[in-house]
This record gives sequence, C-alpha cells and structure tokens, in this order.
Amino acid sequence: MKKVIVKKLLTMATALCLSFTSAYAFAPQMSIEVLAAGNYSNPTTIQPNTDYSSGWNNINRKSDHCYKVTLPADGVLSVTLMAQNTEDMPFSISKSPSLDHDEVLVGNTISIYSTNSPESKTISTVLSAGTYYLPVEHRLGQQTAQYKIKTVFESFGFTDTIDSYDSPKTLSIGGSYTNALTATDKEDWYKVTVPENGKFTFRYSTVHNTVSFKLKDSDLHEIAGKDCFAGQGTSNKTEDVFLKAGTYYLHVSGQPSKYSFSMKSATVSQTTISKAKAVKNRKVDIAFKNVSGANGYQIRYSTDKNFKKNVKTKTFKLNKTKYASRNKRIYTISKLKKNKKYYFQIRAYVEKNNVKYYSNWSKSKNIKVK
Repeated sequence: MKKVIVKKLLTMATALCLSFTSAYAFAPQMSIEVLAAGNYSNPTTIQPNTDYSSGWNNINRKSDHCYKVTLPADGVLSVTLMAQNTEDMPFSISKSPSLDHDEVLVGNTISIYSTNSPESKTISTVLSAGTYYLPVEHRLGQQTAQYKIKTVFESFGFTDTIDSYDSPKTLSIGGSYTNALTATDKEDWYKVTVPENGKFTFRYSTVHNTVSFKLKDSDLHEIAGKDCFAGQGTSNKTEDVFLKAGTYYLHVSGQPSKYSFSMKSATVSQTTISKAKAVKNRKVDIAFKNVSGANGYQIRYSTDKNFKKNVKTKTFKLNKTKYASRNKRIYTISKLKKNKKYYFQIRAYVEKNNVKYYSNWSKSKNIKVK
C-alpha cells in the first residue's frame, strides 16, 4: 500500500515540474534573453560564422566585453558590429583580449550622436588558423549602450606553415602553389634548385591585397620579380626569367592576401631551316627563319644523320648573315668535303649576363656538297 502511495506522489510531482517548465519556456512574458558577453578576463567563445543575436547586448560606459573565436584554417574573418547610444565604441580583431595597439590586427570605431539610432561597421582581414579575440568597449555616450555582433569566415581550406629564410618551403620546378600572407604571417620564403641553365616562366596571382614576389639568388640579390596589385578582383602577372644552374629564393611579402604562383620550364623560341643549298667551292648556304628576340644562332652539321660523330658547330650573330627575305636570313658554311652528304640543324640563343640560353634544335636538312 505504501509503495502505491509513493508512486502516485512521484507521478504528481513530475507532472507539476513539467507544467512549470512548460509555462516558463512558452509564456509570452518570458522571451529568450541574449547571453551576457564575456570580458577581457573571461571571453565568451563564439563560432567563426555567427549571426546577430535576437536582442541587444547592454554595455556600460567605460567597460569592456570580449569574444573568442578559433579559426580551423587560414581565411578571411569579417566582424560586423551594430551599435546604438554610444559616441565612442571601438572594436577589433586582436591577438589577445585587448585593444592595445600592439595587439590589434584590425579595428574600427562606431560614433553615434543621436539616441536609439543604430549604425554598423565591418572590419576584416586575412588570418592564419588559430585563436583570436574580438574586444568591444563603450567609452563615451549614454551610461548604457547596446550592440550586436556578427562574424563571417571565408576558409581557404588550408593551413600555411610558418617559414623563414633559414627554414624555407621547398619550391619544385613545374609546381603550382597557393598560400596566404596573413595579419600574423606577413612573409613567405621558398627555395628552389635549378639543375642547369635554362629559361623559366613564373606566373603570379593575388586576390585580396597587394603582394610582392621577388626572386633572389643565393646571395639574396634580387634578379626578377613582380608586384601584384589586387583591388576588387584578381591580379595576375607573368615573367620569363633566364637562370644559371644554382640555388634561388622566392620571397613573398605584402599585405594580408591569398596568393598563387607557379614556376615552369620554358624554351627559347625555335627557328627552322627553310632550305640548304650547295654552292661552289665546297660551300652550303643555310636559309633559316629569323627569331624575334634572339641574340644569335648556332648551326651544327655532320656526315652522320644522327649527329653522333664528326659533328661541327658554327655560332654566329645576325650581322654575320645575309638577307634572304623579310623573315629569313642566310648563313654560309664553308670548307666542307666535296661529294659528301651533310646534315644540318640550327637553334637560336638568347644571351643574358654572358650566358647563352639555347632553343631546341630544328629538324635537319641534308644536301650533297659540290
């Protein structure tokens, strides 16, 4: 009998509790309140993407509020503050819970001189993955001001590693790279080894701000590079660079921005032999296409069609040739063996700092010497 009575009492108590809870949750006079913001000593954690709260946060004059946000990857964090009844409400994205100048990465201030007339401002910057703070202060105006805060995070989908001249990233010829300069990581270093003299094409791109790409030799002398000036869109630059075998560094610096670049092997523009003509006195005239930008040419010739033996070369500049037509020149090879068949190939070269950079060899032409 006692067990039955106890069971009934427990059932009635449970029903009473549920009734009270339901009334508290759904009664019109009991709306959901905005959680109080934390302060510098105990920041409130929020997500990288957070919409405005349904109500206002109250903040007393000469006091501070603070939020903490952790970014899972590099990207752009934008913070919008909407406020009213304040004449001086600074807010920022900071490295620590503070509005001290050395800690602020980007900031702004809302100043309103009319009552209950809200305004908003947005700050944004490119950040590395990690934890950041969003301090808010009410310095001047009414005794109590109100604000709402919203965060928007655009992830790049990667986390850049910290590097330096002493510990650079590895750059491989033929590779393409995407990284970011951020408010806390303002430069990147890459190191590449060029195995032999050659021509290379660099392509640079930046999205958000101005980024400087500087190619330096092993003594850190600047030998090439471009500045990409990005405004509302993407800035793209391309340059061809002739490099001797050795070690080089690409130094990337500038304003916070996502950037991309690539380094590809390239070739000097190729020429062709249009005609090989035997002339008297054991000579052959080689007519070839003139290449724009070439400093000179080299012809190789042999009685072996595979150019494996008995190979000789002639290197010359354009002033040593004869005019043939608008885009063609003639160079004469002499002292050949009579009645012998010879095979000829030609290539162009560009000369930089006393180093010749050659194109690929042309297809061969053959002729029998008179």
